[in-house]
Amino acid sequence: MMTSLIPLLVSHARPEGAIFAGLLAPNATPERAARLGLSGAALGELLRRHFAPVPADMATILATACLRPDHLWRDLGLSGRDDVTALLTHFFPTLAAENTLNLRWKRFLAEACAQAYGRAAAPAPGCPGCEAFGECYAHLRAR
Repeated sequence: MMTSLIPLLVSHARPEGAIFAGLLAPNATPERAARLGLSGAALGELLRRHFAPVPADMATILATACLRPDHLWRDLGLSGRDDVTALLTHFFPTLAAENTLNLRWKRFLAEACAQAYGRAAAPAPGCPGCEAFGECYAHLRAR
């Protein structure tokens, strides 16, 4: 569980954060954290306090992940869609609340981006390579 937090907590603006996370990730089990005198929550708080990304960094991370050909949660190294929901709710609460149709996040973000620029909604660049493309974009085949 702790290893899934590390990609979210490391700011790209702080290279030492990536080095620290790379060293920590293989050892970030609850048992090993306890040996250091830390609970899982305390370790997570330590990481958040020192290596938390700012929203601009997270926007870059999300945009880059949307270019990859898989589900957004996998592209981010998370354990599921609920983790993406939590991440977006934390960093971009207003945007997350706009997903009233409960679209998959990569699709939602692509459509929100297109709308913001006055363009027609289209799949994110990485979507055509995803196994669920036909499910997410079945409406495109119906045209």
